[in-house]
Amino acid sequence: MLNAVIIGIGNPLRGDDAFGWRVLERLPERPGVELLTCIQLTPELTDLARQAQRVVFVDLDQRLAPGVSRFLFLRPVVARPGAIGHHLDPAELLGLTRTYFGVAPMRAWLAGAGGAQLELGQAMSTMMAPAVERVAAQVERALAFWLKQGASASSDR
Repeated sequence: MLNAVIIGIGNPLRGDDAFGWRVLERLPERPGVELLTCIQLTPELTDLARQAQRVVFVDLDQRLAPGVSRFLFLRPVVARPGAIGHHLDPAELLGLTRTYFGVAPMRAWLAGAGGAQLELGQAMSTMMAPAVERVAAQVERALAFWLKQGASASSDR
């Protein structure tokens, strides 16, 4: 079982929408942690989610002011009709994971930040750099804690 899966969502060719990808670029690879980038969540990702104890989705959140970031705890929800053929939100992906496999990660979060520039191009707006660094540092701290927690549990056996 994977300790954690971190999924960076967005389009790296649409300015600030590359937020999730840029955060994952700052995270080092480590055993027990899967780092994955995608343009959108699809039902195929349920197989990866079912293998993880924890999942963090990192995505641009247009409900937030540009550069503002937040972490939200997620619970699995039933997917909207038609969502499977188009685009799933993270909670719906967790719901499908539970429906398909009878299990879901024990914990899941959405790490998001508001963006301003979504036009074609790889350049992100200047206010996004601090948000990328801030969210990457938060995810890094969480991973370090989870991996330490997992090592402690293994040594107790």
